[in-house]
Amino acid sequence: MAPTIYDTIYPDQLARFPSLADWFIESISFVALAIAILTAAVALRANTCHGWAIGAGTTFAFAYTVYDFVVLISSEQEVNFLASAVANIAGGVFVSMVYYLFAAIIIRLSRSSLGRATYKVLIGGAILAIGFLISLLSLMLLIVFYRPLQAPLEMAVPLPFDGWVRAKVRSPDENEPSYTNRFSAVPTGAKSKEVEISSPHEAGKIAWLQTGRGSKTKLEVYALDGCAGGMNPSLTEPPAMTMLGVSSLSVDNGTSFISIRSPKDYKLWSVISEIAYLSVSPNDTGGLDIFSSARPLDRLEIEASDTVEILVSAILLTFGDEGAVSPQPQRLSFSVDGKPVAAVLSPKGGVNPKDKLKCSQLVPSENLDTTSHGQPAMISTSSLAGGLFFRLTPEPDSPYASTTSSLSVVETNGMIQASLLEMRAGSDFGDADYIGTSGAVRDVSVYGLQMSGGIDRLFAVGDFDVFLGPDKALRVSGEASALAQSGQRLNRTRWEFASDTVRWGALITAFGLVATSAAFVRRSIKGRVRRSPLWFFKTRGV
Repeated sequence: MAPTIYDTIYPDQLARFPSLADWFIESISFVALAIAILTAAVALRANTCHGWAIGAGTTFAFAYTVYDFVVLISSEQEVNFLASAVANIAGGVFVSMVYYLFAAIIIRLSRSSLGRATYKVLIGGAILAIGFLISLLSLMLLIVFYRPLQAPLEMAVPLPFDGWVRAKVRSPDENEPSYTNRFSAVPTGAKSKEVEISSPHEAGKIAWLQTGRGSKTKLEVYALDGCAGGMNPSLTEPPAMTMLGVSSLSVDNGTSFISIRSPKDYKLWSVISEIAYLSVSPNDTGGLDIFSSARPLDRLEIEASDTVEILVSAILLTFGDEGAVSPQPQRLSFSVDGKPVAAVLSPKGGVNPKDKLKCSQLVPSENLDTTSHGQPAMISTSSLAGGLFFRLTPEPDSPYASTTSSLSVVETNGMIQASLLEMRAGSDFGDADYIGTSGAVRDVSVYGLQMSGGIDRLFAVGDFDVFLGPDKALRVSGEASALAQSGQRLNRTRWEFASDTVRWGALITAFGLVATSAAFVRRSIKGRVRRSPLWFFKTRGV
C-alpha cells in the first residue's frame, strides 16, 4: 500500500480525536491562553492595519519558539527544535496574512462611519474570531485526514483460536441474569462436567446455593494431602465433616486451585469483565476446550442438577529472597449455612520441595465440625500441597422434588480451564469491544469488500458479536472503529474514502481560496504603496 497523508504523522499507530466540545475545552490551556493574550496585546498597540498583522504574527512565532525551547531544555520530552521553529515561523506568516485580511475587510466595511477606538474593538473581536475559526478548521482537517471511519467487519477465525478479548460493557438489565450482560469465555448453552481455576495466589471465592425445592443436601468434607491441579483423590476413609440439610456453602480464602465437577453435565458461564486471554479449540466430544485468563472482576457461574464436587487446594510454601523456597502453613476458611469453619494446613518438618506430589485422602486428628470458639482445625500434611474436598449430594424428599443448585466463583484470579460437551452452531459468546488474534483469519470483509490473500495477526476495536459458526469457526460481526492487520491499518479516513474527483475538487477549492485571499492582500498593499511609498512605515492610519 502506498504511503498516505495519514501515514506521514501516524505511520504505525491509530489516531484518536476528542469531540468538538472537548477539543475547544482542551485547547484552552494556560500556555495557549498566555500566548493569545500576549499576541493580542502587542497587536493592539499598533495603529495601522499592517502593524496589527505584523505584531500579531511576530509575537505568535516568537512566543511559541521560546516555549518549545523551554520544553527542550527542561523536560525529557523529545522535541525537534529546528522543525518546531520553522513551523512556528510559517504559522506566524499565516497568522499575519489572515489577520491582515480580516483587519482590511473590517476597515473597508466601516471606514466611513466608525472611529479608531471602534476599529480596535473590532480588531480585538477579530482576534477571537480568527482563533476560533483556525481551531475549528484544524479540527475539521484532522478529522478528514486522520480520523478513521467506522468499518463494517465480518470475519471467521478457524479453531484453534488464540488471542485477546475485552468485554463490551453494557448497562445492567434487572430482567436478565447478570451473566447475560457481558462477554463470556464460554458460549451460551454450554455444558460441562468439570472446570478448573488455577492461580499462584488466590484463585477465587466460592458460593454454592441450593435452589431446588423439596430436596435436602448432604455435605461431606474430606481433607487432602498432595493434591493440586488436575488430580483425582481416592476417598476410602470417612469424611472429616458431615452435615445434613445444608442449603448454602461458601469458601472464602486460601485457595490456589479450584476444581468443580459433577456426574451429570451442568450449565456453565465464564464471564469476562475486562480484557482477557482466550484460547478455544475443538475436542474429541464435538465440543470445545476453553482456556482463559481470569481477573478479580470476572466470575464463573454454574447451574447444576445433581451432585456437585468442589476440590480446593493450596500450595504450602513461600518464596524468599533469591528464589529460596520454604514451607508455609495455609488457612482455608469456609462457611456452611453461615456457620464459619476453618482449617490450617501445615506441612510436616523435613518435607522436600522436590518430592513428586501424590494426591490422597488425609485423616485429620480432629473432625472439622467439632472446632469451636473460632479456633481452626490443625491438619498436618506430608507434602507441600493440601486441600479440602466438598461433596454436595442432593437427597430429594419425593420423585418430583427439584435437585437444582447454583454455584459462583467471584474475585477470580489466574487461569480458567473447561472442557465443554457438544456445541451447536450459533452458540453466542456475547459482545466484545476488542478482539486480537495471533493466528490466521479468513472470510474477512471490510466495508462490504472481501479481502483476498492470507490475513493474520488482526486486531479490532469497536462493537462486535462473537458466535460459533456452522463450520466450527469463531464468527465476528460488527463495526470496527480501529482495525489493523500485522500493524497495517485497514479502516480508511474520509480523505482515503473519497473519489479522485472529490479530492481534486477539494484541493482546487482550497487553492482557490488561498490564492484569492493572497491576491486581495497583495492588491491592498500594492494600492497603498502606490498612493504613499512610505505607507509601510506610517504609525497612524490604516
